[in-house]
Amino acid sequence: MVKFRFLFWVVSMLMLPNCLLAQFDQERFGKNRIQHKNMEWYFFSSNNFEVYYYDNGMANARMAIDFLEGEFDRITQMIGFVAYTKPKIFIYNSRQDLLQSNLNLNKNDYTVDGQTFFAKLLAEVPFTGSWESFKEELVYGTSKAIIEEMLYGSSISDAFQSNLINSFPDWYIDGVARYLAYGWGMEMDDYVRHYLRENEKPKLHKLEKDEAGLVGQSIWNFIVQKYGRRYISSILNLSRINRNEENSIANTIGNSYKAFSEQWQQYYTDINKQVLANFKDINEDNVIAATSKNRIGKINDVRFSPDAKHLAYVINNKGKFRVIVRDMALNRERVIYKGGFVADGQRPDFSSPVIAWKDTLNLGIATFQRGVATLRLRAVDGSGQDKIFLRNITQILSLDFSPSGVNMVLSALSGGKTDIYTLNMRGQGRRLTNDAFDDLSPVFLNDSTIIYASNFTDLPDSL
Repeated sequence: MVKFRFLFWVVSMLMLPNCLLAQFDQERFGKNRIQHKNMEWYFFSSNNFEVYYYDNGMANARMAIDFLEGEFDRITQMIGFVAYTKPKIFIYNSRQDLLQSNLNLNKNDYTVDGQTFFAKLLAEVPFTGSWESFKEELVYGTSKAIIEEMLYGSSISDAFQSNLINSFPDWYIDGVARYLAYGWGMEMDDYVRHYLRENEKPKLHKLEKDEAGLVGQSIWNFIVQKYGRRYISSILNLSRINRNEENSIANTIGNSYKAFSEQWQQYYTDINKQVLANFKDINEDNVIAATSKNRIGKINDVRFSPDAKHLAYVINNKGKFRVIVRDMALNRERVIYKGGFVADGQRPDFSSPVIAWKDTLNLGIATFQRGVATLRLRAVDGSGQDKIFLRNITQILSLDFSPSGVNMVLSALSGGKTDIYTLNMRGQGRRLTNDAFDDLSPVFLNDSTIIYASNFTDLPDSL
C-alpha cells in the first residue's frame, strides 16, 4: 500500500474542529436529524485525498487514505477525470453514526476553511465492521464524489457554468459509482432478473433512489460487457460537454438511446432465459413474511428457538424494523420490539438490530437507544426484561448465548476495530481479541468453547 506523503494532525480546538462543526450549525433552521454525540473532526491529508475522522477513528482513517491512494490511478482512469480539488472523505465509526449526519440533508453547501463547496461533492463512508466491505464503501463514495465534481464542479461559479438545474438522473451517477465499487455478482444477476420480469417496459427516467442505483449498475455493466471498459470514461467525459446522458450514450456507442435501452433489456433477458426456463416459483402460501414492495428492505437474523417451537426474525423496511416471534404450532406472530426510522436521503442500516435466543422463551436483542449500543431481553409474549447499556461499544454486529444462558459472546465494533467480547447478564465482560483483523460471527459450541470467523493472517516481522 502507498505510504503517506503528507500527514496533518489537527489538534487545536480553534482550527479544524470549529470549521467542521459549522457545517452542522448551518442546518439549524432547516431539516435536522437527531444527533446523540458531538463529533470533533480531525483529518489526514495525502497527495490526492483528505480523510476526516473523529473519536477512535484514526486507525480506520489511516487505512482508508492508504487504500485510496493505492486505488487512485484505477479510479481516475476508469472515470477519465482527476478532481481539481482533493475529495473529502468523512469516515464514520458505524452506520448508525452516519445516520446522524446533517451534511447531505438539505443538499446545500458547506464551508471548510472559508471555502464553499456543494454538499454532494464529498463522501460520507461508514466503517462496516469488515475491511473488505469497508473498501467497497470507500470506492463507492469516492468515485461518486469525483464523478459529481466532474459533472458539476466544486464551487458556486462551477455550478452555474455547468447549468446545475439540469442535473443528471440518479441511475446515471449512482449506477456507475456502484459498478466501480461493487462490480457485478450473483446478487445483482438475481436482482435484474426479477426486476425485468416484473417491469417488462422499464422507464429509466422515472427511477429513483435505491432502485435507480441498482438498475443503473446493471446498465453500466451492460456497457462494459458489450462495448468495453473504456466506454465508461468516454460517455462520462462527453456528458461534461453536452450536459445530457442520453445524447452522450448515443453519440459514444453510435446508436440511438432508444435502441440502447432495448439492447440493455434484451441482453439480460437473453442471458437469463435458461435460468427462467428452469425457475420454479415459490409457493406463495408458504410465505410468512415479506418486505414492502415500495421500499428497499431486508429480512435477517432468522433464528429458531432451542426447542424449535418459535421462530424469531427481523424485518427491516428502509430503516424501520420489527422483531417478530412466530409460534410454529399455532402459526401466530407477535411483534416483540420495533424501532428505527426512515432516513431521508441516506441508505438504511440493515445491520441492526441483531438477535439471539437466550433460552426457549427469551430473546436477546442488540440495538441502540439514543445512540448507545443496548442489549435487551424480551420474552416471547412481548414483555420486557433486563436492559444493558454498552457505552464503550460502537455497535454489536452479532451475538450468541451459551447453552446455559449465563453468558453471551459478541462480535462488536469498538475503537474502530471488530473484536470478540464475552458478557454476562450483569453487564460484566471482557475482550477476547484485540487486533487489526475482522473477527465476526462468534458462537458457543458449549459453555467453555467459542468459535468465530476471522480474516487473520500472519504478518511478517517488522525490521
